[in-house]
Amino acid sequence: MSDNRCVCCGAQIPEGSMVCVNCQKSAGVHKETTEEKVERVLNDWIAPLGILALIVVLYFLLIARN
Repeated sequence: MSDNRCVCCGAQIPEGSMVCVNCQKSAGVHKETTEEKVERVLNDWIAPLGILALIVVLYFLLIARN
């Protein structure tokens, strides 16, 4: 029986796979998991949403002054 090792680097991989995630990513063929996709989207949107929230708060503070 196979030892379930990556054919590229020899790292241990889940049964049924031939190449580890790191080798897939370096080759540009890694299929993004749901968890990775959620993390990427959150990381891409946290800073812009924080800036938008700050702008909205400042806008309403200025309106409340007048």
